[in-house]
Amino acid sequence: MLKNKFFITEKNIEEYVQHLKNEERAASTVEKYQSIIRKFADFLDGTEITKEAAIKWENKLLETLAATSVNIMLAAINGFFEFIAVPIKMKLLKIQRNPFLSKEKELTQKEYKRLLETAKNQGNERIYNVLQTICSTGIRVSELKFITVEAVKSEYAEVRNKGKIRVIFIPRDLKRILLKYAKTHGITSGSIFVTKNGKPLDRSNILITILVAVSAVTGFISNTATMAIFLPLTASIIELKGGLISKKNSYMAVGIASIVGGNLTLSGSTPQLIVQGILSQTENCTTLEYFDLWKVTVPLVIIMLLYYLTIGYAMQNKVFNFDEKNDENFLSRNAEKKISRKHIICLIIMTLCIVGFVSNIFSMGSIAISGAVMCIITKSISLKRIMKTIEWQVIMVLVGFLTISKGLINAGLLETITNYIVKLLDYNVSPFMIFAILLLITTIASNFISSTAVAAVLAPISIAIALRLDSNPTTFAIATIIGSNLCFATPISTPPMTMTLIGGYRFSDYVIVGGLFNIIAFFVALFIIPLLYGI
Repeated sequence: MLKNKFFITEKNIEEYVQHLKNEERAASTVEKYQSIIRKFADFLDGTEITKEAAIKWENKLLETLAATSVNIMLAAINGFFEFIAVPIKMKLLKIQRNPFLSKEKELTQKEYKRLLETAKNQGNERIYNVLQTICSTGIRVSELKFITVEAVKSEYAEVRNKGKIRVIFIPRDLKRILLKYAKTHGITSGSIFVTKNGKPLDRSNILITILVAVSAVTGFISNTATMAIFLPLTASIIELKGGLISKKNSYMAVGIASIVGGNLTLSGSTPQLIVQGILSQTENCTTLEYFDLWKVTVPLVIIMLLYYLTIGYAMQNKVFNFDEKNDENFLSRNAEKKISRKHIICLIIMTLCIVGFVSNIFSMGSIAISGAVMCIITKSISLKRIMKTIEWQVIMVLVGFLTISKGLINAGLLETITNYIVKLLDYNVSPFMIFAILLLITTIASNFISSTAVAAVLAPISIAIALRLDSNPTTFAIATIIGSNLCFATPISTPPMTMTLIGGYRFSDYVIVGGLFNIIAFFVALFIIPLLYGI
């Protein structure tokens, strides 16, 4: 029993947090310790701090957490106890550390030589030297920027990471190889491994290149088809780059890029087609042109690329703390193939369809059907294969919800819903505020319900409200399209995000990494759409 009674209060928590800041602890450490202390406070539920209570909490933690995680939490409350003068010190758990990697994670000499041989056979001198550098020094991929000409000449490199400095020694054989490589490529100073633009080689450079390609392609074919193409392609690039990037740090980003870039045209995803159909059936509304959405899509793509160049990629490295998922079966089904006559014919047909979409000579449906028929006639694909691969569920949802939308109009129910929403918001509320609320509802709904269904249900309501308020219905229709496609916080509402699950992600990974970008993209769309299209 303690002589005095001690309690956790909001005041002593705040004082301890300030104490940690004064000691110049990292912001993430302060936040983590504060969270741990609050969890212990919740466990105590207002009762006094005792040794017995702390032991019970420790035992409860051991039921769900690894020993290393429990030790971190015990260290946090020990520091707090010392600060508020509680005479209790919890003993940390003893952990038997294995000085060796498990056999599964160990790179054998045979595998190392095979990697070098592959890079050499493919004529990729940079990857060949990167592999030798990593394996000779033990340096991380993210630390390659510290391997400079100056460091190689001095035979050691100072690696600065997370406020710490460590020295990496460079063997003389490696020194000779790297200096020869630098001389051949005209690198006289700075980082030896650089991109074509002269920037230090980094995982994010490779990822950004992939995301730019995905964003460009997905506007002209469906985002689902884009994912079917780019997932195996990305896996091949990862293998070709010798592990400079990983699948878990790429697949989700590729899924997000396919959705964002898919907004570029009316053929990029299903919500565009649904809203276009509803606009064509609504009086006093004009339909969208094929490239009408580029004004909002291009800024969103740029924001996405900046996100993955900065906080997005750093967050992935921290959050995706699981082992790389092996999807060899997936890749074996998509093995490398040579370009054939069928590929060329399909490329020509797709190009003609895009020209037809842009020219507006015929309806988009007529052009798409004509393209499909041409693929069958040229034997690029069999009718049997088509019947197996068509997403019938998407077609049924498209037809079904267009019918429901028409029914809402004919039955007068839509007008009732519109009146209710307008009355709820009050006539004095600005059109921009109403626009913001509708965009928010659409965005939230699209993360938990099929984005196709969200667009079909909310588009007629948004358009009707715009007409009632004498606002621009096109702007509200575009908001429905964009909002329906801002669905990055879960993997359940649209096929491109669902397909990324092969990367081994947990639901929380989507919420944290995809969710943050979801919020950023929402605010970008909120201000850009009214600004560029008028409200």
